[in-house]
Amino acid sequence: RAKLVARPGDPKQGEVEQEDEREHQAGPPAQFTMGMGEDGRLHELLPAADVVVVAAPHTRETRGLIGRPELALMARDAILVNVSRGPLIDEPALVEALRARTIGGAALDVFVDEPLPPDSAFWTLPNVLITPHTSGFRPDHWDAVTALFAENLERFDAGQPLLNVVDKQAGY
Repeated sequence: RAKLVARPGDPKQGEVEQEDEREHQAGPPAQFTMGMGEDGRLHELLPAADVVVVAAPHTRETRGLIGRPELALMARDAILVNVSRGPLIDEPALVEALRARTIGGAALDVFVDEPLPPDSAFWTLPNVLITPHTSGFRPDHWDAVTALFAENLERFDAGQPLLNVVDKQAGY
């Protein structure tokens, strides 16, 4: 058995603490530190990150969130995962970093241009995993979407506030 730990734990600092014991065949206990790049801490957290997961809305503030400076701060074996929106990543800078192997690899579910063009350099890079923009789906996705639509239709008819309303000022 290995104990998987995410720590240290002051949620106000964008970090969480949790433990989860899981069965594993071999290897020492794995330990994880999870942090969030809020309040300008992204550059502080990147050098120590094994995996950087970008899961943020596309807004004026997040466009180009990961570019050359951020990629240069990442460890040589770090993996960048983007499950949010393509424009949050400077794609030419990412291709350059992947080709030069200044980062270990990338798992990309979203791109600036979708579908990803056949001539995209990402298709040829051996250290890239490409998925077809499905990270937001779950097994009951369509049931949940249909239920939300039906609930909002009833609320609209009754003059009640709708659920999951987009804040057009914030952009999400």
